[in-house]
Formats: sequence, C-alpha cells, structure tokens
Amino acid sequence: MNAKQVNRYFLTTIILQIISVAILVVFPFMDRLDWRLQSMLSEASMVIPALVFLLIINERCKAALGLRRVRFTTVLMTVLFFLLTLPLGNAAGGFSQIFTDNVVVKASMYMVGSSFASKFFVIAVFGPLCEEIAFRGFVFRGYRRSAGLWRAAIFSSFLFGLIHMNLNQFIYVFVIGIILALLAEASGSIWPGFIYHMLFNAISVISMSLDPSIEDGTAILEETDLEMILYYTGAQFALGIIFLIPAACILVWIFKNEGRRELIGGLLNFDMRGKVVTVSFVSAVVICVLFVGFMQFVRFVNFS
Repeated sequence: MNAKQVNRYFLTTIILQIISVAILVVFPFMDRLDWRLQSMLSEASMVIPALVFLLIINERCKAALGLRRVRFTTVLMTVLFFLLTLPLGNAAGGFSQIFTDNVVVKASMYMVGSSFASKFFVIAVFGPLCEEIAFRGFVFRGYRRSAGLWRAAIFSSFLFGLIHMNLNQFIYVFVIGIILALLAEASGSIWPGFIYHMLFNAISVISMSLDPSIEDGTAILEETDLEMILYYTGAQFALGIIFLIPAACILVWIFKNEGRRELIGGLLNFDMRGKVVTVSFVSAVVICVLFVGFMQFVRFVNFS
C-alpha cells in the first residue's frame, strides 16, 4: 500500500461516516440504538474499508498492518512512556477547551446507566483497537512507504484528528497521534500503541465512573473557568516538556529492544520530502471540514 491508496481509503471512510450520520437524521428511530452499538459500528467503519483495500491490493494483513508481536519488556516500557507523555496530551486537551466544549463530557451523558465493564470495553478496548489498526496500521504504515518518519507521522495524525469530526478532539488527538506513530515506528507494531491508546481512554472511563454527577445524569456542562483552563494547560505543558527527554530515551530503548536500531536516526531526520497529498486527500479534508462546519452551524441555530 502507498499514500495514494491510503488517501482513497480515508476518503471512503469519511463518506461512510457522513452517510451514517445522515441515516440517523433521515431515520430518527436509528438514533435510539444503544450508544455502545452505535460506537462499535462507527469504529468498525474505519477498519472494514482498510481490510477491503488490503484484499484488493493483495497484501497480507498481518504484515501490512504491523500486527507483529513485541517483547514483554517493550510493553512495560510503553506504560512508562505513556505516563511521561500523558501531560502533553492533557495540555493539548486543555488548550482545545479554550475554544470548544468538552465533547467527551457531553458524550458521557448518553452512557448513564451503562455498566463500567461495557464502557471500558467499548471505549478503552474496542475503540483503540480499531483506530490503531486503521491509523497506525494502515494509514501511517502506508504513508511511511511514500515518505519519511515525521511527514508520515504528521499527516497520519492529521487524518486521525479529522476522523473525530470535532475541533475539541482534533487538537489533542493530533498530538497523541504523533506520539502513537513514533511508538509504532520504534516497535514495528501497533500493539504498544494499542496499549498506550487503551490506557489513555481508560482514564476517561474511570473518571466518568467516579463522577457521581455524570452517573446520575446531572453533570453540569457549562464551560470551565478560563483562568483554570489556562493554569491547567500551562502546568501540564510544563510537565510534558520536563518529561520529554526521558520519554525520548525510552523511545530509543524500544527501537533497540525490538531490533530496529538502524531506524533510530529517523527521529532526528526532519526530511519532509515524499508525496503524500493527492486529490483524494484534499477531497476528504474539504468534505470533512465542510461537514464539521455544517454541524456546528446546525447546533448554533438550534441553541439560538
């Protein structure tokens, strides 16, 4: 697979996502489907097109998607890497709330009454698995064949943010996406990224479960005080910068532990050459931006 095929896949996925939203509008009874089923169908719509594309171009899924096993020590170091880089993701999330509402908190209102186990499976296991297969397995690895590490990481993370269809998640998902791409490059596998992604989402699930105002359906969804957001974002960003060097050391260690020592130099090679942008890429981005803008306009009209 290459960048052109990746972009065609993403365009297909965006169209499927928009069609699914249109179905909910045209057939209102579909909106009453359990949130878990809706979420799993949405996540599956990212993976199925990728598998179909691999079937069409006759590539083996295990090799193409980076499904190779990793050492147990790599798994342990991935957890430490997660703890060291989490503040950067938190800072990006805090920064996004300066401009937008917290989408995750709003979505949690639909989960009231659901068991912890079901929320954990859908949000922290099934979702990350599908997204890692699609974006670090298919998209990043496809771009990597056409471009250098940083270009592939940035563009795959850009698409990863776009697929969430809202500005709030786009900002911090873009940052987390770059971290996950670097982890995929270091390990040669999507599994460390899946563990990282699972831990990241698990924090949200646990936070929702421990918040009684969400569980009883009385959560206040008003904007948080701007001063508090700025303080939180600044503090998390400072921690992220402090932990950056030890996190980089762990990443280098994972390269070596997984026998990929020769690729370490790519971390310092910021060569941005390589064709990634195609007509399909531009079309998908334009469609996505227009759709998000339209949805924001609809919400503004409904609340005004």
